[in-house]
Amino acid sequence: MTAPTETRAKPRPRGGEVAPVPTKRTPRDAIRTWNPHPGWFVPLMVGVVLYNLAALPVWAGLSPWVMALVGMIGTAVLTVAAHRRFNADDYGRAHNRRVLVLSLVTGAVASAWLVFAAIVRPTDMIALGLLALALVAVGAVFALVRSQAPKQKQQQQQVKEQFSLEQAEQHKEYIEERTAAQHSDLMAQAGLEGVKVIKREETVFGFRLTLRDRTNKPVKYAGIQGAVGSLASILSAELEGDGIELGEQHVRAEETGSAHLFHINVRTKDVFKMPIDYPLGQPVGSIRNTVAPGLYEDLAQVLITILAMNGIMVGATGSGKTVFLNNLIAAVTRTNDAVVWLGATKKFTPLVLPWLAPWLLGKTNRPLIDYVAGPEPYRVLEMLADFYKLVCERNDELGAESKFTPSPQDPAVITFIDEASDLLDRHSDVKILTHEGNEWNASRLVDAIMAINRAAGSGMWLLTQQGLIDAFGPYGTMLRRNAVLRVAGQTTTDYDGTATLVGLDNVRTTRLRNYELLIQANVERPRAVPFKAFYLDGLDLIGPLAEVNTAHKPVLPMALKMKLSKAYQDRWSAERLPSVVKAAKKDLGVDWPARPHDTQTPVSSEPPVGDTNEKTEAQKPEAKPTRTATKEEVRSMTQQAHTKMQNAIEAMEMYGPLGRTMAPIMEVLLAEDCPEFTPAWMLAVVSGLTPRDAEKSVWLAAGDDLVKEIAGAPWYLEAEERAGDKGWTRQALLDRMKEFLKGEPAASATPSVPEQRPAQVREPLRTLLAALEGDDRQFITSTEAAQIVGNISAAELQRVMEGEFDLPVQRPRLDGDEGESRPRGWFLADLRRAAIRAA
Repeated sequence: MTAPTETRAKPRPRGGEVAPVPTKRTPRDAIRTWNPHPGWFVPLMVGVVLYNLAALPVWAGLSPWVMALVGMIGTAVLTVAAHRRFNADDYGRAHNRRVLVLSLVTGAVASAWLVFAAIVRPTDMIALGLLALALVAVGAVFALVRSQAPKQKQQQQQVKEQFSLEQAEQHKEYIEERTAAQHSDLMAQAGLEGVKVIKREETVFGFRLTLRDRTNKPVKYAGIQGAVGSLASILSAELEGDGIELGEQHVRAEETGSAHLFHINVRTKDVFKMPIDYPLGQPVGSIRNTVAPGLYEDLAQVLITILAMNGIMVGATGSGKTVFLNNLIAAVTRTNDAVVWLGATKKFTPLVLPWLAPWLLGKTNRPLIDYVAGPEPYRVLEMLADFYKLVCERNDELGAESKFTPSPQDPAVITFIDEASDLLDRHSDVKILTHEGNEWNASRLVDAIMAINRAAGSGMWLLTQQGLIDAFGPYGTMLRRNAVLRVAGQTTTDYDGTATLVGLDNVRTTRLRNYELLIQANVERPRAVPFKAFYLDGLDLIGPLAEVNTAHKPVLPMALKMKLSKAYQDRWSAERLPSVVKAAKKDLGVDWPARPHDTQTPVSSEPPVGDTNEKTEAQKPEAKPTRTATKEEVRSMTQQAHTKMQNAIEAMEMYGPLGRTMAPIMEVLLAEDCPEFTPAWMLAVVSGLTPRDAEKSVWLAAGDDLVKEIAGAPWYLEAEERAGDKGWTRQALLDRMKEFLKGEPAASATPSVPEQRPAQVREPLRTLLAALEGDDRQFITSTEAAQIVGNISAAELQRVMEGEFDLPVQRPRLDGDEGESRPRGWFLADLRRAAIRAA
């Protein structure tokens, strides 16, 4: 059997297209479009010229041998022209030789034919046959030689270029060898006898010498580094004649991958004289990647790690410290998994205002910086205390993981403290109480943070004008050990630089110019490399960048924000930032805006209180006589109140005042990709109120429960139906949550029954009722109530309750109690009625 032949289907035209109709090309079309190169007609034109020349002696009556002389002259002219046209420089010697041979053969054949044709006449058939035969033979060879000419020319050009490169390389090697021999004498003058200069290479900043250590008693890198000063002095004297001013800071030793080889970088060109433009249009990245705040002297990017890294920068006023800090802030905010906390006690407003300008001007709905604190020292301490708590919380949650991994849903926090010595040293007397109960100053707090924050995926940078150890307060020695990345700008004393850059006693930071900086990537390696930060300063440059970066700024998870202090919740209140508020009005012409939507963290920690079925005084029947409680009942009620209070505190810490249901829903609503309308079942699934892997019927049931819950107290928000699904618009839910957090009453389905919520009742009654919600006791003593409220004595609580809520203390008679032994307090029914009156 024969295998079936495979046939391919012809491609069909796409929709809307017409398949092209193939056309048959005719010989006439080929002739009409034929456009040959004129060079191919050279043999034919030569044949016509020869035929006419052969007729000249016959017409003039000359001797046929005259044509021999004409042929010799023509051959000579043809050979010279061919030699010039296809010269050896452009086409190579071999091709030039072939062309010359072809020219001589063609001239000889043409001369012989001219003499023969002049004898027998050009019209003779034999003469014409010989002419045609010669033209075909010579024409074929001519076609071959001419077709090879472009290829030969290209090959010859490549040979010439390769030769030029080899010549240049040989010349460079010769210069380097001669220069290396000259510099070897310089090594001896600098006290490095036996150290050889094996290579000198030109760079964008000057030149680099490669040294080979001597085999007998090697000087090692430490010896090379120690001789840099002497070497700089010798090189400076030699380069002075060329008009080059070489400072000691322009000569730098550098290690290589081999222990016996070293580099000496000599900067003869001022590459840092002009500002370096900040590179705009960089893509959104991750904080887990390295960032580039500037360029090295060879114009390569400075790549450093910010995540889980602590750093210190020292620099006097005008050294470029703020520009470098702005680059770090820009690098962090360009990511989608990290946020910036920024604090300062000096120059606070000029530092933070450009980064907040897009939000203040209404161009964005939230500030780019997640937390700013200052200039009051205690404000910065509050931020550091929250940072310490955040670090501790994340370390406690690591479990089997060795370190925290940031994500857009749970970003890293990078904290910057400008003018750190002012806070850590000059205000070391200012202290704050941490979440662990320790009363610490800023120096002790920063030391505790830097000791544990790397595992928590956080980072901290301290920027100061002084590099002294005591510039960071009483714990400066210890905290510096955990700051492994160091940067130094121009300082007022060289000691500030050497105290910051570890193991580099020969650096002269006082001689740095043009905002040049030195970076030591690791304190365990004594190597500092000069660089310059990208120019990023002022509202004109920072404002547009901040506006762009705000679009992908992540938000801390709600559960984490709930664990931070009230200072974090109120961080954008005008009362905490008076200097920035004033500058915004003066420089930007705007009033301080309302709190941004991603910072509207609930500040009230009490759940709703009050019985939703509580009747008003008019609806209640006449009160029945109250039974006197026994001592055991009072003790039982006290224990129950304490247990419920602890449960309420734990629920508040876990979910916040919005409760178990609405807290995760708020996180969903604050997401940038949240739709305008969300069905209830989908909201229940996305917010984690029902398992994602459950069946659709379970999702729908959870959505129905959510509709009923939100329609009831304390939300009173009815669902609307769209496309067969019940749900709510994003704005309706956010507005209702905002009203709840502000304490504004909701439109109840039964307006005749006033609903009690903690935001409607003044303290301390609100806290007291929140703890006693659902409690079946009848009476609570003033001592127990004071313990629940906290920070108030029983006597003071009695005065407050009587003065503000018209609740005088009562003394019910218990079994066996007489006179002054009867407890003082209030009935819970009276407390609830007072709450209704206060509402």
